[in-house]
Amino acid sequence: MVQSGSSLSGQWSLNFANGAYNNSGSLGGTVTGESLSVLLTPSVPTTCQSRVTATHTSPSIRPMFIEGTYAAINCSVPSR
Repeated sequence: MVQSGSSLSGQWSLNFANGAYNNSGSLGGTVTGESLSVLLTPSVPTTCQSRVTATHTSPSIRPMFIEGTYAAINCSVPSR
């Protein structure tokens, strides 16, 4: 993930023990203070997008952590 001003962009991936659930794609969003709002768009167009709302620790704290919630949106396929 790369930040330019208040904009976020980059790539994401999820890897599970059951590879059938693995996914990856692009991300875009915004950051305001310690708050993030990110849209995860999968590389497979039949997979749902996810909206992430999160906060991050101060950049001076290493390692930096991001915590929050996500929800599937724009879903036209049933859940697995």
